[in-house]
Amino acid sequence: MDKTVLKQKINTLEKFPELNASLVKKFGEIIERLAGWDLYRINPITFAKENQLPEFDTINMFICGAKIGIFNFEWNLICPMCGSIMKSHKSLGNVEKDKIHCSVCDIDIEVDLSQFVEVAFSIDESIENKMLDPFKDYFNDYRKYFFSKNFTPSKKLADYMSNIGIKGFYPIASDDTVKINFKAKPNELYRLSNPDNNFLVKFVFNDQISSIPEIIDIDLLSNGFSTKVYEIPAGDITIQVKSHLPTKAGLQLLFVDYPFFTSITPVDFPTFQPYITGKMLLNNQIFRDLFRIQSLPKDLKLKVSNITILFTDLKGSTELYEKTGDMNAYNIVQDHFEVLKDSTKKYSGAIIKTIGDAIMAAFSRPSDGIMAALDMIDKIEEYNKNNTSDPISIKVGLNIGNALTVTANDMLDYFGQSVNIAARVQGLAGSQEIWFTENIYNDEISSILNSSKFNIEKKSALLKGIAEPTIVYKTYKV
Repeated sequence: MDKTVLKQKINTLEKFPELNASLVKKFGEIIERLAGWDLYRINPITFAKENQLPEFDTINMFICGAKIGIFNFEWNLICPMCGSIMKSHKSLGNVEKDKIHCSVCDIDIEVDLSQFVEVAFSIDESIENKMLDPFKDYFNDYRKYFFSKNFTPSKKLADYMSNIGIKGFYPIASDDTVKINFKAKPNELYRLSNPDNNFLVKFVFNDQISSIPEIIDIDLLSNGFSTKVYEIPAGDITIQVKSHLPTKAGLQLLFVDYPFFTSITPVDFPTFQPYITGKMLLNNQIFRDLFRIQSLPKDLKLKVSNITILFTDLKGSTELYEKTGDMNAYNIVQDHFEVLKDSTKKYSGAIIKTIGDAIMAAFSRPSDGIMAALDMIDKIEEYNKNNTSDPISIKVGLNIGNALTVTANDMLDYFGQSVNIAARVQGLAGSQEIWFTENIYNDEISSILNSSKFNIEKKSALLKGIAEPTIVYKTYKV
């Protein structure tokens, strides 16, 4: 590791106004002690927990660190069943729009930025240029790099893979050939997968047994294996794989035991440690501020589920301009935007856009959205105490649901009916009121509101574009 370069960049990181300089210094000291695979595909949430750092600040240090070249970040598409990194992208614009096929499990996974799109951080080569060999050892190297560190299989699945499922691991160099020998029984199924490129070829054995050893020649190409499926008699098999890839690759032979997989119950499902999802990164204000000029395709459309959308509106803004004049009113509006942005950022959200004197913000959790809304109301009241000549008030509305991540006006935006409903609910609110839909309300939200100085009323309202009445909650200060 080039510690001189690291220290120079940590010194730069300390100057970011969004960060705590003493935390950054400790952060740099921890990074300096890391080695090997611990420097690659780092989970900031786990990093914060293991090193007793505040999670929110740690995430922001990684994001700012990526901006100045301490780290590079990737958008990794993770299989929820086996934890393999099906695809790794440097840019959000390259993420698959619909589904992706897992070469290990042979299943389609729907791409959703809210889950199984993992954002991981790796040390920049200007600091650590010693390239580790992921193909050196299957369990100590290959799985640490090409499978998510956040994945934990159940004991039942781990025992199966170790003792039955994985029949062999075969590194293969560019322009090289490997031979794989095994004996198959009638009606068995084997998969030869290349997880690092997400390629797959299947061997389906019928109920016949061949007395002559079967030799199968396969080419590993840039777009996958030359043949996808072989249906052949059982017996002695030799697979000869010729690699035409420009770099080294890994092959794993898997035996598929159908009775085992049909015996899996929900308690046997794998688990994941908390990690930064694509949704969480897009809803981070510092990320949006620092990386807003990333080159993204105009036709970007990615699904994001369970996203909390918040709209505000400045009540009586027309009268404010008439009363105070354009310059004073403009300054007040800009001041109020800063207040709202601070509250949004404080609770792990991001301002998506401003619309006149209103904002649209997004949060990964409904509790964060509600806490930000409460904070906005309080902060506007504080602002008025210091600007008594021209008091202002806001109206807030929230909804949670599914949306599409799209590009609009060279920025990332959210689009869909859930967004429209949030805007309609905001339209119901009066001065210094927060209104939200029933699907946001839960025990956690109830606890937050009960411990605050806000009253809550349940109502039914007709929203434009919605045929049936919508259950909403009106929240206002006592």
